[in-house]
Amino acid sequence: MGDAVTYVLSLEAESSVPVVPKLVIACSTGNLRLYINTQTPLSQDPEYTEIGWYSVGRYRFGQEQPQTVSWETSTDHEAIFVPKITVDGSNMQHQFALEFLDRIAAAQILHFEYNPLNGDRTVAEFDVRGLAGHLIHLKTQCPYPGP
Repeated sequence: MGDAVTYVLSLEAESSVPVVPKLVIACSTGNLRLYINTQTPLSQDPEYTEIGWYSVGRYRFGQEQPQTVSWETSTDHEAIFVPKITVDGSNMQHQFALEFLDRIAAAQILHFEYNPLNGDRTVAEFDVRGLAGHLIHLKTQCPYPGP
């Protein structure tokens, strides 16, 4: 009912899997959200069952080494969210979502591996070339990760 403007950038994976995942970058009232909508229920990380539904995945940009993550999922457990803030080993906070957005802008390919519920690991490949110009506009509209 408000007059808030929402910007959404969505990119389908270059994939031959039956359900094509989407990379979604959204900004509404200064709140930046990055997530991958796998469009299939994700398995739960057993280490986090007491605090919510987290799912294990791996990502890598181009030919870099894969990074293993356990990120929170949506309420339907089909999307996995890139965290807004992370804390490193020296207890320093990082604006991880913004850093991840910058990595996307500089990359050509983003690989994301996820574990569907009762299924085999699946790798989604996103051709992110050409997104840099769109991301600059999005970041001017949504300069901070929000609450």
